[in-house]
Amino acid sequence: MNTQILKELIKQQRDGFTLDQAFYLDPDIFQLDYSNFFLNHWVFVDHVSSFKNIGDYFIFNLIADDIKVTKLENSIEARYISNDRICHSKIYEGLVFLNFSDNPDNFDEFIKPVQNFIELHDLSKAKVAYRKTYPTFGNWKLTLDNFHECYHCGPAHPEYCEVHSSEYIQAYGAGANTGPVSEKFKKELEAWNDKVKALGHFTGEYEEEDFSQYSRSAERTHLSDGKLSETRDGTPASILMGKFKDFDRGYTSVGPSPFNSLLMTNDFATIFKFIPRGPLHTDVELIWLVNKDAEEGKDYDIKKMVWMWDQTTMADKTIIENNQKGIFSNHYAPGKLSHMEVAVNSFKNWYLRHTENSL
Repeated sequence: MNTQILKELIKQQRDGFTLDQAFYLDPDIFQLDYSNFFLNHWVFVDHVSSFKNIGDYFIFNLIADDIKVTKLENSIEARYISNDRICHSKIYEGLVFLNFSDNPDNFDEFIKPVQNFIELHDLSKAKVAYRKTYPTFGNWKLTLDNFHECYHCGPAHPEYCEVHSSEYIQAYGAGANTGPVSEKFKKELEAWNDKVKALGHFTGEYEEEDFSQYSRSAERTHLSDGKLSETRDGTPASILMGKFKDFDRGYTSVGPSPFNSLLMTNDFATIFKFIPRGPLHTDVELIWLVNKDAEEGKDYDIKKMVWMWDQTTMADKTIIENNQKGIFSNHYAPGKLSHMEVAVNSFKNWYLRHTENSL
């Protein structure tokens, strides 16, 4: 697809509607997306606890190359396997980030708005308890759209709805202010914030106010009444982690970039990686972290911990793949977004503006 045709196609997109078919299928658009977005963002790829000894390494696969990330004595080194060239890397709070650009954004600037939310959980003192990859037949934008709205959560995710209230799902299900305001939840959140501050725990929200190269968000909210963790019965799946003095029923959600989400309770963290593999394929990988001193079977229960997001992500995989099949139809046309898909529309407009600016 030539530049002029793509510029015209971008101008034809309507606010409040999904994208035209080509944005989810066209291989040329995917290659442009991959270069503009994935290769230019700081992307979380693993946790330092994956390394046991100096010299240990893991391979991170790109479409056209691979990165070897090696543990050194006091740091890590990331190099492209094809030519041994250095890949930009950073360890922050135990999280390993890579940036595949020749001129990466300043990491401190990138992480600053969300750092208080992350540091509350002190992930540098965590370890990987479990991980699972969900290969998904779906364009990366279609995959992210599913995680940018909770319009489907009621009928599709009974497990999620057991943990989170209907008011939360309405207003915050895909992040702060991603749906209609719930006055009931707003009052509950205000009361919870007062209690949390009295405990000395950080709380608050962050969302981008101005257009930039970043797409970040964060908030701390509370779980449903009586629930201390994101588990079926609401009881903890592990011991406390981070800077918490006690269980505060809190739920921390951080989106440092379009390709990662960190969802954290007082006792464990669930980190999402969304890795584009091709125009129609995205790997969704989940990594669960617990306190580094926790012992499996004694201090934490893997089955209990992974239950909600494992079940929910498998259901999301089916939804995304069915949506992708529908987009293949000759009868596909962009659909009107609902009032609970505010974040889908915001991300779409951010994506289109960046794409247009790159042409």
